Amino acid sequence: MKDDDNDEVIIYDRHGDGKLLYQDSKHVGPLYVPKRFIPSNPDFYNNEKWEYVDEKESSINTFTEPMMALYVRRMSFVGAKEFLDEYDFIEWAGAQFKDLHEKSHWGDG
Repeated sequence: MKDDDNDEVIIYDRHGDGKLLYQDSKHVGPLYVPKRFIPSNPDFYNNEKWEYVDEKESSINTFTEPMMALYVRRMSFVGAKEFLDEYDFIEWAGAQFKDLHEKSHWGDG
């Protein structure tokens, strides 16, 4: 299902209210997690969704250890100018907030 801006619409039902959200293509960015967290928590992290951060990107961001990245689009409520709470969004995207590197930026736009 798509909204007027051709962004994917999903049903978000964490709190039992079944609200519609859309992935906002105007607010995108990577979530960075140290590589060591991905295999150490296989019940939470879906390894297939994460990409290795290449040497160039690692150098630009001055990472001091190997990193994995998940490129995401921010989630907004349909019909409102309100984003999904960042903690709920990070969990929905497939990361744990506590594991995120400070260079993560998922709301750029």
